[in-house]
Amino acid sequence: MNSSSTAYRDPEGLRELAIFYGLTLALTCAATAMLWTLPQDFRAGDVGAIRLAVDRVGAVVIYLPAATALACTLVFGGWRGLAALLRRLPIVRVSPVYYLIALIAPVAPQWLAAFIWAQVAGVELSNPEPVSFLAYWTQVSLFGAVILLGEEIGWRGFMLPRLLKRFGWRSTSLIAGMLWAVWHFPFWVPANYGATGSVLDTVIILLFSTLGATALSVVITWLFIRTRYSIAIAVLLHASGNASMGKVYEMLGDGAAEPSWPILYNALLVAVAAVFLLLPHRRSSAAHDDSVIDSTRPS
Repeated sequence: MNSSSTAYRDPEGLRELAIFYGLTLALTCAATAMLWTLPQDFRAGDVGAIRLAVDRVGAVVIYLPAATALACTLVFGGWRGLAALLRRLPIVRVSPVYYLIALIAPVAPQWLAAFIWAQVAGVELSNPEPVSFLAYWTQVSLFGAVILLGEEIGWRGFMLPRLLKRFGWRSTSLIAGMLWAVWHFPFWVPANYGATGSVLDTVIILLFSTLGATALSVVITWLFIRTRYSIAIAVLLHASGNASMGKVYEMLGDGAAEPSWPILYNALLVAVAAVFLLLPHRRSSAAHDDSVIDSTRPS
């Protein structure tokens, strides 16, 4: 063993994780600063213009976590480490129950929140035709899953195994969720301020959005350790939620700019996460597999 490999002491991958996260967040801030634009005649509450701005930024930043993770893995672990990471992409032979949870867990709170909000606010929703929605949801989920590899290779493929090496699954899911949420802040902040025109409302929404992202992280981590660290399941859950949310925003229209909507939705996500946190813990067969992290160590 040479002197450089002797000096490399990072058994839990926390130094790698810090470098990965710092680079990803810095690049996301830079990309958002360059790409974020709103029309000159923009008025607070114009959800359509805000969604276009977010989509413009998202088309670039969505690939940054994976790009940074792959680069860090290659630098710290070489081709062997990169191969170990990519081997978890095609893990799809898992119980159908896990697929069902991945598809429904992010969607049910969205629709429940929309219907509750509409009743309280006295707004009539334009509900989509069921067959049309299912066709759209299925197609966008599958297409979106491919794109969302740009995020999930980083967050679940790179970040989660390193956190699980150091912390229990509950602590890991909460830490990962908060880190994931903060990564969204560069475009969440201008988006929510543009929607509300209020600093206070923006802060409140950011707080609840962070809770919501952390809640989703609980569900994803719960599935992750039960599916042999499958990145594919995490991608499916993420894509399912994004596909459904597109239709929910169409139903809500400019009502989505009301602070009460995201607060209610994220509160329901927290309730869902609380159920998963209370479920008995069953350690995955991969949980003690040191090759998940140690395969990225220089020999």
